[in-house]
Amino acid sequence: HFVTKDGGVTWRPLRQDSTIHTFMFHKTRPQWALLSTWTPSCEVKKYGAKAGTAKDGSSPCNHVLYLTKDLGKTFQLVSSYVVQFSWGDVAHKQEDRIYLTHFRQKKGDQPRLYLWSKEVDFSFTDDGGRNVKTLVPQGNKFLVSHNFLFVAMLKDTTSQTVKLKVSADGGKDFSDAKLPQELEEKSYSILDTSEGAVMLHVNHGSKDRPFR
Repeated sequence: HFVTKDGGVTWRPLRQDSTIHTFMFHKTRPQWALLSTWTPSCEVKKYGAKAGTAKDGSSPCNHVLYLTKDLGKTFQLVSSYVVQFSWGDVAHKQEDRIYLTHFRQKKGDQPRLYLWSKEVDFSFTDDGGRNVKTLVPQGNKFLVSHNFLFVAMLKDTTSQTVKLKVSADGGKDFSDAKLPQELEEKSYSILDTSEGAVMLHVNHGSKDRPFR
């Protein structure tokens, strides 16, 4: 992995050996970025150990989030067992905040989030992971968009229903999204928030017949 500060004229290596899953630049600080990677044992457990490597797959497989403030020269651990992450909203002066969803239990192999889970929380940190605070327990997925903060929170594990929590003040207060009619909410797509209003698509089931 390499990085450049001069449009590709010169390059230098990132001090990160693991395969990068996601690299997210800070919105206003050019030297800051978030980097995520799956631990080396994940690759071993999926593909088997490569000849000549010391990887044996004995350690837990999980998704790890790091922060760099010097464009990859050094990294600090933010959290492990991470599902999703994002920088905070510049409009609320939270551009240095890191939002994330992560599994509460930090042991064993990280489950893939194929279903909504009661073990995942929506949290944030303002100090690079030294203190991580939960905002929405059982908040599995989220979106930061045009002053809004949306969180899909597990409602019922058996029926796999969720409810949408919305904040317009940077996470200080959350309200339930009020839909025109009662639905079995399964998931959401935020279509547009650019004009201060929210256009929302709701994937839903029926109370009268099975979900199709």
